[in-house]
Amino acid sequence: MNTLPTIDALQQQIATLEAELARLRPLEAAAREAYAFFVGRRPGFPPTYARDVLLAAFEPTTTRARHNRPKPTRSIKRRK
Repeated sequence: MNTLPTIDALQQQIATLEAELARLRPLEAAAREAYAFFVGRRPGFPPTYARDVLLAAFEPTTTRARHNRPKPTRSIKRRK
């Protein structure tokens, strides 16, 4: 028996595909930049630049807590 999927099932599948597309967009941008590097051989960039761009794209994005961010040295009050 061949049944058609319900609208809810299709909407759920669309949401899953959109989430996967959002995850893949940064990888596409990194791959395009790496390819542009290899094609154009941009001067001034190290030979490992393309590899570094791709590795950064595959790393999960982590946000640092506000209290863990490095503080500028000027804002630190010194004891006398």
